[in-house]
Formats: sequence, C-alpha cells, structure tokens
Amino acid sequence: PKTLSLQGQIYFGQGKLAEALDVHEKAKTLRIEVFGEDHLEVAASLSNISKALMMQGKLHDAKMALDSALHIQRRHLGRRHKYVAFTEEGMGNLLKQEGRNEEAVQYFQKALSTARHVEDTLFAERVQKSLDALGTTCDSTA
Repeated sequence: PKTLSLQGQIYFGQGKLAEALDVHEKAKTLRIEVFGEDHLEVAASLSNISKALMMQGKLHDAKMALDSALHIQRRHLGRRHKYVAFTEEGMGNLLKQEGRNEEAVQYFQKALSTARHVEDTLFAERVQKSLDALGTTCDSTA
C-alpha cells in the first residue's frame, strides 16, 4: 500500500488525477484487507482519495472521504493531534472551495488551535493565512 500511495503522489505531481485516484483507491482496498476498515492507514488513503476528488471538482465525494478519514483519526488519536489538525485544515479548504466559508472557518479554527497546542509554528502560520483569507481571526481557545 505504501508503494501505491507513493505512486499516487507522483501522479498528483504530474497532474494525472484519474490515475492518482485509481491508485489511492487500490491502496485503500489493500489497507482494509490488511488492517481492517478502522485503521489510521485507511484514514491516510481516504485523505489521499479526498485530495484527488477535490482536485477533480468532485467536492461532495471528497467531503465524504475526508469525513471518514477524520472520524477514524479522531477515534484513534483524539482531537488534539497534529494529523487530525491536518485533516481539519483539508476539510476547511474543501468547504471554502464549496463556498461554505462559515463552516470552513470552524475547521480552520480547530486546526489552528491544535497547531498551537502541539507548538507547530509553521503549520499554525499556514492555517492562520487561510483564516486571514476568509477575513477571520482565531484565538487560541477555539
């Protein structure tokens, strides 16, 4: 599955979105066979699938995949983990692309709060820029 995920990332970089999606779907299937459906490796595949779908403009399907990934991550890692925050940021970006800015802000605020909690300054700055682009600020208690 890791080799497939790497191949999918290469396809992303080449702009071959259909191929990337196909490879990430195969990686997800293999990860489910090996680890079961409720595993962080499956969540990683779902995040990659969501990215491919989002880049193809299939936002509804992308959101469903990202929701599933986030659910698995929160169950295994809790709400204050860096990987959860990355996925929350992704959800914020997806919702922003859909024009659902108020919901996007909520996800960006969660991601920013976690980034500050785990003291990841670069990630916090990136999320803050997303919030700034929406004309919103966030305090660290979100």
